[in-house]
Amino acid sequence: MKSFEIKILIPIFLCLNLSCGNSEPTKKEIEDKAISIIEKLNKTEIDNFRKWNLGLRGQGEIWTKKNNDSILYNCFYLKSLDTTSLLIFNNYIYSKEFYCSFEIDTSKFWRFILKKSDDGLIKIVGIDHNGQDSIISKNLKIEDIFLANNPFSKLDSLSKLRNSLGVSRILHISRLGDFIQFYITNQDVLTYISDYSTLNENYKNWWISEFSKGKEIRENWNLRHLDKPRDD
Repeated sequence: MKSFEIKILIPIFLCLNLSCGNSEPTKKEIEDKAISIIEKLNKTEIDNFRKWNLGLRGQGEIWTKKNNDSILYNCFYLKSLDTTSLLIFNNYIYSKEFYCSFEIDTSKFWRFILKKSDDGLIKIVGIDHNGQDSIISKNLKIEDIFLANNPFSKLDSLSKLRNSLGVSRILHISRLGDFIQFYITNQDVLTYISDYSTLNENYKNWWISEFSKGKEIRENWNLRHLDKPRDD
């Protein structure tokens, strides 16, 4: 029988994100927010989003680590008042960046929830191929699990930056060109374009036409309103 913990966490991570606002922001409010986003980002932070893309599902954040357009792994990140939860898969456990030194039977479990409480102690829950969950270990210190990089620190840093920007999605697809899209709403997109010459020749005319529907509000920054809201 699945535990209450898994029944609660999985829907939170996977349910569709719904807007709670009662009214749509005005065009000026969108533009003011776009300028605020630009002013909060430096070159290092912009470069971060070439490697980390973001999506939201319910109260959780989906962070996708990429190498060019190859997905290395996905992390489902949820922070509540007293607990931070990280839902990860086997390829994350084996990643070089956040290598897990704690021995886990990945032939039995393929998904894992790492829960960090306010006291800094970690509980590891494994989910097997039948959807059954088991507590693998608890009351672990973070240094008992991750000897080098700490994924909680990294994702907390990314999450705080995302919250300060107030965006719902961040997307970079290198094969299209060196540009990063920040979704302010489902239809309002702020795009950082390092150089139009980086646009893929196969799609260049289409993207130039697409960007021309918006306006350049700062150098290298385009703000446009989509004809239709994104449907993901």
